[in-house]
Amino acid sequence: MKFRSTFSLSAMALCLVFLSSMAELGAATLNWTVDSTQAVTYSADSTVWVTCHVTVTYSTLSSSPSYRAGRRYCIIISAASVSPTANPALNYTAWAPNYAVNQLFIGPNPSTLTQVLSGNFPSGTANGAVQNFSFDIALANSTFPNPGAYTISLTEKLWPSCNSFPTLGGTSSTKTQLIAVTVPNSYDVSVVPTGGSFSATTTSQPLDFGTLTAGATLGADILVRSNVSYSLALTSPNKGALSNGIDTVPYILKQGVNTKSLTTGSTTLVSGALKNNTTVPAKYAITATIGTLGADLSSGTYTDNLTVTLTAP
Repeated sequence: MKFRSTFSLSAMALCLVFLSSMAELGAATLNWTVDSTQAVTYSADSTVWVTCHVTVTYSTLSSSPSYRAGRRYCIIISAASVSPTANPALNYTAWAPNYAVNQLFIGPNPSTLTQVLSGNFPSGTANGAVQNFSFDIALANSTFPNPGAYTISLTEKLWPSCNSFPTLGGTSSTKTQLIAVTVPNSYDVSVVPTGGSFSATTTSQPLDFGTLTAGATLGADILVRSNVSYSLALTSPNKGALSNGIDTVPYILKQGVNTKSLTTGSTTLVSGALKNNTTVPAKYAITATIGTLGADLSSGTYTDNLTVTLTAP
C-alpha cells in the first residue's frame, strides 16, 4: 500500500509539472509605439492625406505576459476628437492601407476585420520581432473651417486576442496619436463664364461683343471662396466706357439687378462680406450692356479692362 501511494503521488507531480511548462509556451507581451505629433496644412482645393505609423514588438521577457504566439491581435481607433472645436467641422476619415483601400472604423466597436489593423506573431517567433503598420487620415475639403491651429487626437487600442472578432479579448493597452492641422487664412477669387465653376487659376474672362450694337449684353460670374471676411471691388481705367484710343462707347455695368457706377473709375461690389466657410463659393453675377453709340465713331477695337480686387485681413 505504501509503495502504491508513493507511486501515485509521484505520477501526479510529474503531470502537474508538465502542464505548468505547457502554460508558458509562446507567452509574450506586445509592446507598441505610434508616431509623434505630425503637422499638416489644410487645403480647400483637395484632400490632405496624413500617413500614420504603428510598430508592434514581440517580447518574451515580460513577467506578466498578455499575448500568446499564433493569436491574432488587433489595433482599433477607439475614439477621435478635434481640439479646439472647428467651425465648421474639420472632417476626416481613416483608411488602411495606402490611400482609400479599406476605411477604418473610428469607435469602440468595429464590426469587420477590414475596419481595423490586425496581425499575429506565429509560434517560434524570436524575442524582439517587429511588425509595422500604417494607415492614412484623410482631411476632407468638404468644409472650410475658420483659420487656426487644430489638433486631431486619435485614441488607439491594442487588443491581444482577436481570434473571435468582433469579440476583443485580453486586456487592451492605449496610445494617443496626434495630428496638428493648420488652417490658414484663405481667400480666392475666380472670374468665369456665367454659370461656370470656381477655379482659383481662372482669373480673367473676355466679353466679346463682336460688332458693337447698342443694347447688347454679356455677363460673367465673379466667384469668391473665403474663410475670412472680405471686400470686393472693380476698377475701370476707362471709367465705364469702351475705347479704341480715340473714341469711347459707354456701357452699363450691373451686379444682379443693381447698376454699379464706374464714373470715378471704381465701384465696390461688396464690403465686409461674411466668410462663407464652405468650398461652395459666393457668386456675384455681373453684366455689361452697350450704351448709346455716338455718331461717326472711328473704326477699331473698343476695349476696357475691368480689374477685380479681393481684399481680406
